[in-house]
Amino acid sequence: MRFEATMTILAGLLAAACTLAESTKPAPQAAAAVSPSPSQGEGATLSADEILERNFAALGGRERIRAVRTLRLEATQRAGSRVDAVKLYWKRPDRLRIEAPNEGLATLQVFDGERAWFTYPALPGFEVQILDGAEREALRAQADLIEGPTFDYAAKGHRVELLGKEKRPEGEIWRLLLTTAQGEVRTLWFDAATFLQVGEERREVRPDGEVTIESTLSDFRAVGGLLFAHHVESRATAGGSGSGRPAEVSVFSIQKLEVDLDVPDALFALPAPSPAPTSTAAPPAPGRS
Repeated sequence: MRFEATMTILAGLLAAACTLAESTKPAPQAAAAVSPSPSQGEGATLSADEILERNFAALGGRERIRAVRTLRLEATQRAGSRVDAVKLYWKRPDRLRIEAPNEGLATLQVFDGERAWFTYPALPGFEVQILDGAEREALRAQADLIEGPTFDYAAKGHRVELLGKEKRPEGEIWRLLLTTAQGEVRTLWFDAATFLQVGEERREVRPDGEVTIESTLSDFRAVGGLLFAHHVESRATAGGSGSGRPAEVSVFSIQKLEVDLDVPDALFALPAPSPAPTSTAAPPAPGRS
């Protein structure tokens, strides 16, 4: 089963991870919440760790990030004329439930802390499928939803390197290189004034070849004492951004996001197997074997 690219983006959208998606201008309240420090003058050089620490501070602080217990969101994913609804539930430490369409059918994808599984809830007779290998790892990685891969990255087996500072029409950005424990490589962009993550670039190998996915994050809003990006625009280009091929554009927008509400454990529980059908055949006639 192939997971939608949006599901990979989710961990980046939310709080400290901010690992994928959106426009480069934060909402006014986000900009007001972060002030450049005196050491950020022209030519100042920061380490990768210093940039990440300022990112966590801009989002609401390490303590608040660690304190979030649960999260629920409702969003839409738009690609061309198609708009799909997405619901997500998360519970600390690493339980995740995603309700989203896949290839035209509603799916349920869950990581319960140990097992990863999926099903088509409305498809009669379809049994729950346990995921393993790369599919399990993809869903398990998404379950690191609030902190994300850049938060305490070394303890998670990831590596972060500073690539440098870059001037863009919308302002200066810091570029960091994230290499996950699974070998995935992403380039992360942080606004040099606010230290909010405003974009990412990564490559994905699909059955029809390699695709470069460039995402921008925007519309940061405060929820429960943390800033969350609420809008994601992703452009997937076959053969890289300079290939000349038209990009596939998708937009992920959060309509409702809540933290620290009651999320029952039952939402992540593996469904009981369907009972075996009972035979309705008539019993054999007397005297017949």
